[in-house]
Amino acid sequence: MVNSTSQIDPDGYPVLTVTLMLRRNFTPLVLNTFLPTFLLTFINQLTNYFSDYGTLEGIIAVNATIMMTIGSIFISTFNSLPASTYIKMIDIWMIVNLIYPVIIISCHTLMCQLTRQNKKGLLSSF
Repeated sequence: MVNSTSQIDPDGYPVLTVTLMLRRNFTPLVLNTFLPTFLLTFINQLTNYFSDYGTLEGIIAVNATIMMTIGSIFISTFNSLPASTYIKMIDIWMIVNLIYPVIIISCHTLMCQLTRQNKKGLLSSF
């Protein structure tokens, strides 16, 4: 939005006042970045409720697919933003969303391994 006014100051000089209002439309960023990554992270979180030993391959496949999808969203978002030398908040959001599936896969693998050792009788204290 641009507003301009012209008037004459008390000394008789013409004065032009221009008011600029710069806004950024965040709707594409929300619809193309935040909403998909939030939904993918929600689906990723749902894999925590499948704790059966037979579902480990499915859990790893879902998490790996989500990680690749978030990685491609991250690359497209990174390429669409202006280049800068500092880390932006969107970078932190995407990096956390990329690390989260790795944590989920690690936790499920650890739980599966501990369950397997417990079934063999190696862990009597758990």
